[in-house]
Amino acid sequence: MIINNLGGVNLEINVPSFKEDELLYAVMELHSRHFNLYDFVKNGIPQQIHDADLYTLEEVAEITKMSIVTIRQYVRNGKLKAIKQWKNWMVSSNEIAKLIYEKLHGIKLDEETVMLTVLAGELYEDDALIKEYKLITASDLVSSIDYEKLPSSIEGYMKIMVADAQYIEAISNINNFFKRTVDIKNKNLMNVEISIADYLTTPNDKSKFFIQNNNHLLYETPKEALQTIEKQFGPIDDELTLLKMYGVLLDVSRLLKGERKE
Repeated sequence: MIINNLGGVNLEINVPSFKEDELLYAVMELHSRHFNLYDFVKNGIPQQIHDADLYTLEEVAEITKMSIVTIRQYVRNGKLKAIKQWKNWMVSSNEIAKLIYEKLHGIKLDEETVMLTVLAGELYEDDALIKEYKLITASDLVSSIDYEKLPSSIEGYMKIMVADAQYIEAISNINNFFKRTVDIKNKNLMNVEISIADYLTTPNDKSKFFIQNNNHLLYETPKEALQTIEKQFGPIDDELTLLKMYGVLLDVSRLLKGERKE
């Protein structure tokens, strides 16, 4: 029985434990690289793995788009768990993922929550780029997947979350997770030697949004247009935002030319 802490209230998901186990085993065997996801969810992440993928407080601020002052306050008051390594406070990828998830969903997760991710990218190459991902919990899996239709329901869930998803994995199992997802802004974009197609993933729904709303968007004020850009792509002063917009522009041009299926 998986229990999730939602807004300070413990909510039990009433699923028979054998079905919960069956689901986690199926996910682990089909879509987990390291084959210990079940043990992590059930028994927690071993400390040496929990602390293997660490980030400075400055990096955490960049990843979460929060100020360094706020991040330091979170560490001081215990809202963000950090460890002292030499002279630096460091935060694990699991703790960062929890913070992002809590902000996104407006909930408070249990302290021992193991964060998972549905992702598109090659995990067997340690330096390969993770193109797209969604943060999830085991409770999200339990509440979203049809136990009577395993394994197809797992793959259906993954496709809904991330179109080209290949894995459901524990965040802590992925070395340099956030650095590989370009959530830490690349400050040397001029030195990146891979193509835009490989560097960015352009969700089809973004391109369709601009095609379908073209007439409305043309009449936005500059202020409204900037708000649309931030909502669809990210901060307007971020170079990565420009590249995302460029990727959608190229994708829209292909769609209008009929060079790929909608």
